[in-house]
Amino acid sequence: MKNIVKTGILASLSALLMVACGPKSDIEGFDKTKSGLHYQFLSENGKGDKVKPGDVLYCECTLYLNEEELGSVVGDPEPLFKAEEQGNFQGCLNEGLLMMHVGDEAIFAVNADSLSQHGVKMPQKYQSGSGQTIRYKIKLHALKSEAQLKKDFEADMESRKNGEKAALEQYITENGISQAPTAEGLYVIPIKKGNGPHVEDGKTVEVNYTGRFLDGTIFDTSDPNEDPEAHETLKYVVGQQAMIKGWDMAIRNMCQGEKVRIIVPSELGYGAGDGRVIPPYSSLVFDIELLSVK
Repeated sequence: MKNIVKTGILASLSALLMVACGPKSDIEGFDKTKSGLHYQFLSENGKGDKVKPGDVLYCECTLYLNEEELGSVVGDPEPLFKAEEQGNFQGCLNEGLLMMHVGDEAIFAVNADSLSQHGVKMPQKYQSGSGQTIRYKIKLHALKSEAQLKKDFEADMESRKNGEKAALEQYITENGISQAPTAEGLYVIPIKKGNGPHVEDGKTVEVNYTGRFLDGTIFDTSDPNEDPEAHETLKYVVGQQAMIKGWDMAIRNMCQGEKVRIIVPSELGYGAGDGRVIPPYSSLVFDIELLSVK
């Protein structure tokens, strides 16, 4: 449900200028703007901050096909919608968003055919040309401007960056690690010696590994002993495949059969995060076993 709201609506819908009066709605209990948006305010708070173009709306939302509930995001308000200056079509949702104040609760009914024609995925019971509406019951809790969101993001990044050093020092202390880091800050802790060929650029290596966050949570592994559904071992040509700096530094000093544990600070890892799995400024722990060098 969140994907429908966040990707299907947030990315696709934007606001038309509000028209205070319009034709009569054919939906009982609703009013209608001149552009064709049906709306019904369940509660109004005229003293609350009014939505402006560029605002992100933190709200609860229940989605309906006509009167049949499709799903909801309720409880803690989430950033589900962004109000824009202009809309994609007549009667789109963001015309209604611009009518709202913080504390309002309203239902907006948007023509389902218009949404479908603008790339929004429709529910299974949608029937083209039947006059169906997608209805959004929205309870608006808070607003944040683009400037405030940017400020919050920058503050969060700075907090994470400043907190990494303390978290890493705590991990080193709690795990009794006496191994000194390299000049670059990489910790390499021997687990098992190897006696095979050493790694060189152009060689193909096969590696069994497990990656963890400092709290021990596994985020990736090729080791079936750690996860029965682990993927295959990693094979790549050294020097021809981009690896994080800390991993590359460790591998280049290993020989076949060797196993080490490395602790990689974010400046040798994913820095501000990979945008998917690794949070910003995360120190990581890898167990690496070099199975072969060819």
